[in-house]
Amino acid sequence: MTQTTRSIKTYTALSMDGFVSGPDGRPSHLSLPTYEPGKTHGFREFQAGCGAVAMGRTTFEPALANPWWPWPDLRVYVLSEHELPEGTPDEVVRVPGGPRALVDRLRGDDFDGDAHVVGGPTLIRGLWQRRVIDELGFLIVPLLFGQGSALFPLTDAPAQQRLELVEQHAYPDGALAVRYAPAPDSR
Repeated sequence: MTQTTRSIKTYTALSMDGFVSGPDGRPSHLSLPTYEPGKTHGFREFQAGCGAVAMGRTTFEPALANPWWPWPDLRVYVLSEHELPEGTPDEVVRVPGGPRALVDRLRGDDFDGDAHVVGGPTLIRGLWQRRVIDELGFLIVPLLFGQGSALFPLTDAPAQQRLELVEQHAYPDGALAVRYAPAPDSR
């Protein structure tokens, strides 16, 4: 059964100073000593409401080297103009044609649940600027990187947009999960 009111959401980790990864390129949540992939910090619960994940090729390719597939039971969309590398699971959907084509697939294809935009920052930022992301979710880790890959670099700041807090949850290790939706007057 197709869900017609599907949302496009993110849940990505950020350092306190806004970097999705540190200077070494490692995702910020991997710096948390208490983080366990797919088990802690709300990622499993968030993904349980999703029927698909979407990402760019740069985010997708490292997943192929994982000893376990990060997105079991989810449809995986990869935005890429080029063929995906050897070893890509058959069920992964390559989407050429840019962000608009990806959004059309996420809104129109037959899967149950919401669509999780995994990233990276360029894709999330681009979809946010096009105002197609329905909810921004962050796991803010208690670290300051000082440099790395910023989600919203100050040199490429998006137009001001008011947000409404949807949910917040503090973890014992100091990480804070927050979810925001665009304020109704900002769409």
